[in-house]
Amino acid sequence: MSDLQLRQAFESLQCSAIFERLEYIEVGGLYAVKDEFRECIFTLTKCNELNFGWRMYQAAIQKSIAAGEELQSWLAVNSMAAGDCRMYEPVISANDIANKIQELTGAKA
Repeated sequence: MSDLQLRQAFESLQCSAIFERLEYIEVGGLYAVKDEFRECIFTLTKCNELNFGWRMYQAAIQKSIAAGEELQSWLAVNSMAAGDCRMYEPVISANDIANKIQELTGAKA
């Protein structure tokens, strides 16, 4: 997912009216208040909230990508070639997969 797609997904979760008062500064990766709205406390507060939310959203996406990549690596290392297993024997048990997902994400089984 590109940075632009990620930002568009984040913005789609927000109230769209506020973006008329803000601009996105690509270099800093932050939202800023347009000059004509600099005196509006609501807009300043909302801008700060969006910047905080944007950083948290990016961190969550990166964490989920890293967990997914680690899970893919673990599956590749721990799975056998299909020809090496017996007919009704799973390549990797569901419990092993569930335990690895729990380890990576902290999800309760």
